[in-house]
Amino acid sequence: MDIRIPSGPPATPDVPATDGATSEAAAAGAPGGIGTVGADAVQRVVDDLAAGRITRGEAVDRLVQGALDGKMAQAVPSEVRAEIAQALRALVETDPHLASLASGLSRGEGR
Repeated sequence: MDIRIPSGPPATPDVPATDGATSEAAAAGAPGGIGTVGADAVQRVVDDLAAGRITRGEAVDRLVQGALDGKMAQAVPSEVRAEIAQALRALVETDPHLASLASGLSRGEGR
């Protein structure tokens, strides 16, 4: 049996250049993902929470709603969006990492 080991890295496929594609898409108003929440919206939630205008639960609700208000998420049937919202809220409550991040919101961490 003759086993040959390649002498160099495997060839990479040709990929078309995408220089500037991201910024062009953003300039054209393309959504950033399946329901992204902009940094300014998140900062408003953090600021309202830090100022005591909203509770941690209300902050989570606003962030979840922001995620579901994206253009792509709006195309999903409302009953599916409700299930997604419920799953996201449950994750924040039960996932140790997400729960610690949500807890940090209450204390104004991460600013």
